[in-house]
Amino acid sequence: MLRHVVLLLFFVLMTTVHGSASTVLQRDLAQVASGSRLIFDGVVVSVQNQVSPSSGMPFTMVTFQVIEVVAGSHLQNRITLAFMGGVKDGYTMEVGGVTIPKMGERGIYFAEDPDVEMVNPLYGWHQGHYLVIPDPGGGPARVVRVDSGPGAMQYAPDIDQFKSTIRDTRGGRP
Repeated sequence: MLRHVVLLLFFVLMTTVHGSASTVLQRDLAQVASGSRLIFDGVVVSVQNQVSPSSGMPFTMVTFQVIEVVAGSHLQNRITLAFMGGVKDGYTMEVGGVTIPKMGERGIYFAEDPDVEMVNPLYGWHQGHYLVIPDPGGGPARVVRVDSGPGAMQYAPDIDQFKSTIRDTRGGRP
């Protein structure tokens, strides 16, 4: 019982202290691209729960197979990003508004700073999370933002156009 009270108190304090930081400003693609240290095309190959050694908070560690670095610098063929939330001591912690990439998902990911522990490592949360959707007719894959509604595929750019737009937006800088 005491454990439940302590966890509830901890959660209330965390939401009270960080509540004002939960508003995510809407950014356009140029701002998201400019604010991201690493932008990559990748596939989720592993999703695991882990407790952070520095904060003691549960995180979901998502490992990606990097297909292509679109902007920024990353020399390895895999990268792991930490999303706050997960399981600790049998309890599940979820962070509202955080969409954790799923096993097998392919996307274009805009990582704000892959080396820093954050609530959500993707720039602008959902604004830095795009899904790559294969074309059922065999054409080029399309790219849609993870929170896109029905009909988004009709206006979705193909993957090469999207990557080119990102590179152009960053003015050719890596």
